[in-house]
Amino acid sequence: LGQNHPSLAISYNNLSRIYQTKGDLDAALEWQLKDIAIQEKTLVEDHPDLAISLVNLACWMNRPDQPTRSARAIVI
Repeated sequence: LGQNHPSLAISYNNLSRIYQTKGDLDAALEWQLKDIAIQEKTLVEDHPDLAISLVNLACWMNRPDQPTRSARAIVI
C-alpha cells in the first residue's frame, strides 16, 4: 500500500480508537490526524468517511478530560 492509501487511513482511525480506549489521548490524536490527512488527500470533501473521521475528532476533543483547544488549530 502507498502511504496515502485509503485502507491505511482506516487502520490509522482504528489505532486512534484503540488508544482512546486505553486512555492514551496524545497517541489517539496523532493517529486520528494521520487518518484525516490521508482522507483529505484522497477523498472529496463531502465524503462520508471523511465526515466520520472529523466527527471522531470532534468527539475526542469534546471529552471532559481534554483541555479546551481549537479544532481548527489542531487540524490545520
